[in-house]
Amino acid sequence: MLNLSNKALSNLEISIPCLAEQNRILDQLSELNEQCVAVQSIYQQKLTALAELKQSLLQKAFSGELTAGNNVVPITSAKESSAPPTTDSPAFAAHIMAVAYHWHESQGKNKTFGHVKAQKTLHLVEALAQIDLGRAPIKDAAGPNDFAHMRTAEKWARENDYYDFVQRPEGKRGYDFVKGKRYSEWLARALGAVEPYKSALDRVVRLLMPLDTQKAELVATVYAAWNNLLLDGHKPTEADIVHEARDNWHPDKQQYTRQQFREAIDRLRSHGMVPTGAGKRVTGQESFEL
Repeated sequence: MLNLSNKALSNLEISIPCLAEQNRILDQLSELNEQCVAVQSIYQQKLTALAELKQSLLQKAFSGELTAGNNVVPITSAKESSAPPTTDSPAFAAHIMAVAYHWHESQGKNKTFGHVKAQKTLHLVEALAQIDLGRAPIKDAAGPNDFAHMRTAEKWARENDYYDFVQRPEGKRGYDFVKGKRYSEWLARALGAVEPYKSALDRVVRLLMPLDTQKAELVATVYAAWNNLLLDGHKPTEADIVHEARDNWHPDKQQYTRQQFREAIDRLRSHGMVPTGAGKRVTGQESFEL
């Protein structure tokens, strides 16, 4: 029997791809995983549709509605449409939040995805992809926020058995993302709906996923404050950005140190997400419980 000595093993060369190649392979595997989930969801959707059609036909047969001259007309819900949703619709915002949650869940980070991260995802995707989600963001204590807009998207998701944000038990602040009965079916549609903006959404999720609620809130605030200055025609210094995000945003922001805001600036730069002065201005001050 052939034995391998420690000396022989130590001389054995093992090829390891460079970090860039490893990241490329990881991205490909992640994309394949998403495609598998989508195919599985579509398959389940078709099985469900067939079961519903069978039940509908049986009901019509027993009620005498089926006759030789009648054609079976598919029944569609008034709540949904087969056409892709427009970007400013509640459905599209709901899809963005669902896909962001899905990616968090795939990395075991779903417990960090609540109202705050969902809202910041919407704001940053709208700015980065330069699309109109129908939001009118204001300077909230928790960063750039259009709470009413997100509530409308949540309502649509809840009514369609997609998902809901459920308040955590007493003593625990925040909300949890809870899947509905049709989550997998809707997620398959969501992956298709957001495909044209996948690059922007991917960058936003990669930025926010490792962060806790506080850091996600700060980085989105810095982005919005920085962008506001650019929209005003300024060429802001780092000190200007910190002042705008900390002192000229909302009184609650002054509980954070200037260093924390500088770290948020560095985080945006390291992810290649420096604002360009495009997109919506964040105005006003209002406070909501997130």
